[in-house]
Amino acid sequence: MQTFFQLVVAGIFVGVSYGVLAAGLALIFGVMKIINFAHAAFAVLAMYFPVFWFLEWWGIDPFISVFIALPIFFLLGYLIQLPDGSFWDTCRILLWMSEIERTLS
Repeated sequence: MQTFFQLVVAGIFVGVSYGVLAAGLALIFGVMKIINFAHAAFAVLAMYFPVFWFLEWWGIDPFISVFIALPIFFLLGYLIQLPDGSFWDTCRILLWMSEIERTLS
């Protein structure tokens, strides 16, 4: 019975993650009328960050480290999309992020 409840909770967490990602993509596409291909790279890095880096390196619980990772990735997303940055600088940064994502997974 305990396994059943663990599976239910895990399914709820995965469903909420999918819902948040879908809402973010819908909001970006609805407002800006462009498809943000970096959305998935940011999502994967933001999910790896608390689990692997904080848990494995420093032993911080993933539920607590989310509150550390949220401001970090908010600031990273803001810095990448600065108005004075050129399109090619943004592309280089996003390619670098996709390489990090491939290395981690």
